[in-house]
Amino acid sequence: MTVDAAKNKSDGLLAYVREQNRGRKGGKLRGGIVAPENPPGNAGNWKIYAGKGKDLTGKNLSNWEWLQFPPPQ
Repeated sequence: MTVDAAKNKSDGLLAYVREQNRGRKGGKLRGGIVAPENPPGNAGNWKIYAGKGKDLTGKNLSNWEWLQFPPPQ
């Protein structure tokens, strides 16, 4: 998937997550675009982007978060 395609998907995914968490106690559903920190080969750490599509870039991952399981509380 390209960054341009992910921009629209990111906005749709954020809207879905907000809708699913609305009215639910704790609302813990989380989502975003996930990518390896060091492609190709996908070895190492992964990052997740859960912001607005217009701010998504593939070259600079500074506005991405580390993907952690379980997510930090």
